[in-house]
Amino acid sequence: AFLLRFLRARKYDARLAFKMLERYEKMKKIHPELFSMEKAAENLSIFDSNAQTMLDGRDCNGAKIFLYRVGNLNFNRNKENWVTNDQVFLSNILLLEWCLLDPKTQVGGVSVLADMKGFSLTTHGSLLSPYYAKRSAEVVQDTFPLRFKGIHIVHQPLYFVCIV
Repeated sequence: AFLLRFLRARKYDARLAFKMLERYEKMKKIHPELFSMEKAAENLSIFDSNAQTMLDGRDCNGAKIFLYRVGNLNFNRNKENWVTNDQVFLSNILLLEWCLLDPKTQVGGVSVLADMKGFSLTTHGSLLSPYYAKRSAEVVQDTFPLRFKGIHIVHQPLYFVCIV
């Protein structure tokens, strides 16, 4: 079942699936802290903020919908229940790994809906750091055995268009 997810992510092209598997294993060796399910289990309280969730049902193309409410994340160390970029990344990986257990999602993929309501550069700007953005893109584009069908951004501030 584990290898099948790589084949499905690359539409059964064994050569491409093998390359993806190699990149996945390499990324896990380079950044083991980002793929540690034990560490993720220690930080399950991050899901209390409802910042990351999989919606029930699927979109019109059969993809699961990953709702990412960036404004619900608290990066302020002076406040209760604050989180780090690594905790957010790890919880995203945990959620995506969980949805990969469903063969329908392996085939249909995932659409990401990023709700930027409440986003501010001072509070959430670290999510846009070159390091975090590069690492996230590497996982989404080439490493993780899941078909990402689209990333849709809503409620973005006017200045966000200039940044992205």
